[in-house]
Amino acid sequence: MLKSVINHINSDLDELKNSISLIAVSGGRDSMVLWHIFDQLQLPYIVAHINYGLRGAESNSETELVEQTAKLRKCKLYIHKPIKPIETNIQTWARSERYAFFNKLRIEHGAHRIVTAHHLQDQWEHLFIYLHRNNIHTAFRGIVSNINQIYRPLLYLSNSWMDEYVQSNQIEYKQDSSNQKTDYLRNKIRHWLLPFFPLDMDWQQLQQVNLDAQYMEQILARKFQKNCLYHSSQLWILPLQNLQNTLTIQFALRNLGIHSRQFQQVQSMQSGSTIQIASGKLYRTQKHIVYHSQLPIKPESIHTSQTVCEFEFGIFTISIVNPEQIQLTIKSCSPLKSISTSIGTQKIKEILINKKVPFYLREYVPAIVWQENLLCLSNIVNSTNYKALQQNGLEINCKVIHPYSLLF
Repeated sequence: MLKSVINHINSDLDELKNSISLIAVSGGRDSMVLWHIFDQLQLPYIVAHINYGLRGAESNSETELVEQTAKLRKCKLYIHKPIKPIETNIQTWARSERYAFFNKLRIEHGAHRIVTAHHLQDQWEHLFIYLHRNNIHTAFRGIVSNINQIYRPLLYLSNSWMDEYVQSNQIEYKQDSSNQKTDYLRNKIRHWLLPFFPLDMDWQQLQQVNLDAQYMEQILARKFQKNCLYHSSQLWILPLQNLQNTLTIQFALRNLGIHSRQFQQVQSMQSGSTIQIASGKLYRTQKHIVYHSQLPIKPESIHTSQTVCEFEFGIFTISIVNPEQIQLTIKSCSPLKSISTSIGTQKIKEILINKKVPFYLREYVPAIVWQENLLCLSNIVNSTNYKALQQNGLEINCKVIHPYSLLF
């Protein structure tokens, strides 16, 4: 059965093998199958689990199972137990908590994607939910297998396939009793509508409908890309004059999780303002709308054996000449408050403003640290310690990677 999964994700295997994935695991059947597959294929991963505390002992038993499995597989597990606010929509709150937690972990641990266990039945449920809401475009597009750092490798594997995999591999999981209730639209469709459809047999027809809708989106995507000064999956730069191309802009924003009703909010952004979204941030400069995904920036250690090196850190290329082979660490300057220079202690925020570092780059400026002392902020300012080390031949140079240089 693993072979069918490998065939399904074959084009993604090399990337999955060479980068970290964050697996979302609830303790239910689908996510435990996903976790087992990643473990069997020996793909690098970390696990994220949320205990919403909404089902008491049942929620705790799921957490216990996930903890036991993580201990058995000797993998990194991160658990979040959010506190539910009074008088709120539970589903909206849970989704917001879920993806905020996942994205925070993804960035902190340098994971390249969030992996979820959506499968064929979820595709059918998605179709009928959005048909019910009279949102035909979203209904026919279906759930996309790989978008905005969210990856769904099991998307076209059937419900019966999942059951067979569980039995063949003796996978332990917990039943979520709330799935049997019909309080929510998804469960009503699951229990009252889907049993009348031969879903496992008709997945190819559904997939074709999804692919046709996604093809139309590709046309819109190409039009949007032509409107951009630069475009990639992690960054795009849109000149303000092209903001009037409403249809393609709304399409691009929808893929970032921004509903068309919020489009006016983007249009009315003031210069210097920022909109935080799940996958990253939107910035408004004097001439552009800039999007970039949250970059996974974690401290990088420069080993003592290295005398000359060059590497990328976030949006900067850093080259270091280190003849004394001093142990250096490079981290984002955003959590740091001040630096000691020849003219006294200076606040980092004020330095960045005075040096006219664009506001959309400030949190990514690299700080080089030696023995817990801040040596320098990029090429912007040096500490008194750094100046002493320079006399022994230490040289540090940072430059912004293209295409960010287009924004200066």
